Amino acid sequence: MTGIYKVQRKRGVKWYAKVNYTIAGIHYQKKSPVFDTMKEARKAEFELQKWVQQVIQEAELGHTEPSTEYTDTAVTEAQKRPQRLVAPTYGQVWEEYRNTPKIKELKRSSLKAKDDAQAFILPHFRDIKIKDIDTEMLLTWQQYMKSYITRSGKPLADSSLRRTQMQLNAVLNYAVAKGYLRFSPMVDLTNLGSTVTPERPTWSDEEFFLFRQAAPEEWRVFYDLMYFMGLRIGEARAITPADITYENGCAYLHITKSCDIDGETDSPKSTSSTRTLLLPEEIEQGLKDRIARTYGLKPYERIFWERPGGIYSITNRACETAGVRKISHHDMRHSCATNLVASGEYTLVDAARFLGHKNAFVTANTYAHSPQTHKAAIAYSVSKRMQRMAA
Repeated sequence: MTGIYKVQRKRGVKWYAKVNYTIAGIHYQKKSPVFDTMKEARKAEFELQKWVQQVIQEAELGHTEPSTEYTDTAVTEAQKRPQRLVAPTYGQVWEEYRNTPKIKELKRSSLKAKDDAQAFILPHFRDIKIKDIDTEMLLTWQQYMKSYITRSGKPLADSSLRRTQMQLNAVLNYAVAKGYLRFSPMVDLTNLGSTVTPERPTWSDEEFFLFRQAAPEEWRVFYDLMYFMGLRIGEARAITPADITYENGCAYLHITKSCDIDGETDSPKSTSSTRTLLLPEEIEQGLKDRIARTYGLKPYERIFWERPGGIYSITNRACETAGVRKISHHDMRHSCATNLVASGEYTLVDAARFLGHKNAFVTANTYAHSPQTHKAAIAYSVSKRMQRMAA
């Protein structure tokens, strides 16, 4: 009688094969080594069955001891696999984590973000054994990150600190899951970066109108796509003529990809970011004019081929000329969300689907800000109520 059994270990569930057999009225039991997967244990079970059959045949011929020892080909195959690291350094754990299938399948921009974050971490911990990293070392590293000054003479933003801390935590948690650590040394420390997302600056329609008039004519539709249609800058840069289709006299824009800083196209930020938008006539005409200005543009070539640095320069000059506040391109997307919700004509669910958010919670808590006019109206209302109470 053979079977596959599982056993719970500190490093997770393991599997082994076991066989029971009888020779001359005496019961025997043989177990295989423990394996990480059931598939390997099944191979071991097959080898055990063959070995037991040979032992029983030899016993029938009068042999008291088996002529061959039980050898498991599954064990040999398991030994050929990369062995678990012994007392690895942080750098070795990071390389192992970086090469896991789950991480390799991430989109290129996500991998680059992980690598950029590790540039702040590896110089401090690369050659230190993972088990020797303690709370004091991490606290020293956090102080370094807080005092770090960028080339522009400014400290790292809260969002950068938070992203870097998350990447360090990911490697430490991976080390715990693999059994290199019993627990993460971060348990007694507070993560870097604020967990509260600050309210981002947004434009009113009047401010955007002034900016749009100051922007070069061939670039106005690009800003329209971000301010009115809520596109991310990577999504706007990735648009090709083939992404615009026509049906029943209406123009549709299909958002199916995003463009990184190097001009390489990839999948959008998330699956919910893939969406189809009905284009207003003004934006449809603007895209047609932009395509017509680009000589020899093929259907699958990008309409807006300029690098982000050049686009930022155009944006900053237009802001200075118009005399409006400088906001980032992503803040134009935030402006779109704010204006959609503030209009009162659309629900949060409508806004979330239009912007390509996973759910309305993201739209409400991250993107939908209260316009300055609403804040002023609330303050005026409170003032009038207080005056009535004092009268």
